[in-house]
Amino acid sequence: DNGSSRAASTVALRRLCEKLGARIETQVVAASLRHSDKANVEELGGVKASLLEEVLESEGAMLAGEVTVLPLFLGPSRQVTSGIVRAVQEAEEKMGVECKVASHLGYGDEGVAMLAGMLVEEVEGVLDREGLGKADVV
Repeated sequence: DNGSSRAASTVALRRLCEKLGARIETQVVAASLRHSDKANVEELGGVKASLLEEVLESEGAMLAGEVTVLPLFLGPSRQVTSGIVRAVQEAEEKMGVECKVASHLGYGDEGVAMLAGMLVEEVEGVLDREGLGKADVV
């Protein structure tokens, strides 16, 4: 993701990566492009947040040999089209790590439809839990 200096954002990203990894039976590492390295380490359980560049240039990435970057962005933002690409190129040059970059989430019409379908239950649950009921506009 893009990253945040707020620890809660990194904690949420870590939970998402853990659950995704369990579902796809592959290690999924939480990494942000920027900002998360400023999050309070104590609020992160004593484990510093990782930036994408650090993860791609780590010993773990070298040992893996091949790394796939899955951008957690909803559109082709500048960070997707240049920030991630730059981090990947630098890691490949410095570390010899082979990196693949997947399309951002919600890529194309089918991706948007799939994301919307996945979010329906969550959005309805939030509206219900918070007593907001059905709205004319969300």
